[in-house]
Amino acid sequence: VQRSSRTAKPLPRLRASRLLESLAGKEVPMLETERFILRPWRDADAATLFRWASDPRVGPPANWAPYVNIEHAREVLHAVYCAPDTFAICAKHPEEFDAAAIARIEGAADFGDMTRGFSGRAFLRERKKVASAPLNPIGSIRFVKPDHANCSIEDNDREMGIWLAAPFWGFGIAPEVAGAMLRYGFGERGLSAIWVCNFVENATSARAKDKLGFELVRLEEATNPVTGVVRMQQVSVLTKSSWENMQKATE
Repeated sequence: VQRSSRTAKPLPRLRASRLLESLAGKEVPMLETERFILRPWRDADAATLFRWASDPRVGPPANWAPYVNIEHAREVLHAVYCAPDTFAICAKHPEEFDAAAIARIEGAADFGDMTRGFSGRAFLRERKKVASAPLNPIGSIRFVKPDHANCSIEDNDREMGIWLAAPFWGFGIAPEVAGAMLRYGFGERGLSAIWVCNFVENATSARAKDKLGFELVRLEEATNPVTGVVRMQQVSVLTKSSWENMQKATE
């Protein structure tokens, strides 16, 4: 597969300040965008994590099986999410998404392909189950080290992975929070390149990475570690120099 020749449009600058939170006696970074706080996961998030990650619409597109109970969620929380460079995506004002959903109800329109047909009413019903309070997680974003990445990358590179609770699809969340992670990764972490992998049938992820300036490098087979099913994935990269050029274009 040839590298994509498409030139991504420069992204608007995101307000991504660095905050600090005390966790297990250590200061850990938090990131901020206009609508979200990216903070470390906490043990108290297990119930919320189970609510979203037990949804069969969420895990399989990211190559993991839905969680079976809260204890399962807590085990994964401790083993995977309570790690460096792993953040819970938390809306500052989740009620603001209700207004957007109501507008779509009044327009008698579903959310369309971006949300697999979520209607405004379905969004309101599912959103209010869990995310009624500010700073409750609605998804996760993280950097994965080379020894656990879904593709072959160099030592100073990271794979970026993200998932969102299904009711929050279609609100432009992924590009916003991923933009903050890129700023953190290339800035504070000093990474050389950031990679993303997505299955070829996942058109939503493909659109999100295009908006961020990632370039397609190759297609390759990926085996689901749970089911053993082999699927084709796209492997894309954004280098630090390319990201810096995009930032200069917005100045």
